[in-house]
Amino acid sequence: MKITIIGGGNMGGAIAVGTAAGGRIAPDGITVTAKTEKTLEKIRCADARIRTTTDNREAVRGADLIVVAVKPWLAEEVIASFRDLLDYRRQAVASVVAGLSFDRLEAMLDNGSGISPAMFRIIPNTAVSLGESVTFIAARGASEALLAEVVSLFDELGRTFVVEEAMMAAGTSLA
Repeated sequence: MKITIIGGGNMGGAIAVGTAAGGRIAPDGITVTAKTEKTLEKIRCADARIRTTTDNREAVRGADLIVVAVKPWLAEEVIASFRDLLDYRRQAVASVVAGLSFDRLEAMLDNGSGISPAMFRIIPNTAVSLGESVTFIAARGASEALLAEVVSLFDELGRTFVVEEAMMAAGTSLA
């Protein structure tokens, strides 16, 4: 599996570093984007094997899972910048954006194809970089196999709980 993390700030960076430290995905199978080179330099200092770029459009090409890890007020603009490139038959989208519901995420991802991607809402905490996170995951439109793969990825980073979307708000306070 190849993962692109859109947003290399605190949470996106922690997910990238934790994933690279695990054995499930090779570090060169992880791409992280950020608006500034300064942010990307932090990622490279943590693990030089992780691919970094400021180009979201280039980063999503070839990714199996796109993790959107930006501030809530940036999500719509950021997703709009690359959604036309996505192939929802093979690419899934996960959001760690606070408060972004599946309905809203689906609307943001509408690329006119009539197809919705498999989607995940993920609430980890920054201990994910140390493999000590408590992570809550909700899924929509994902096969059991894909859900199991995403859960397995986050299990490597701590403890993972699959919940219904309605439980995500409770998960935020518990994590």
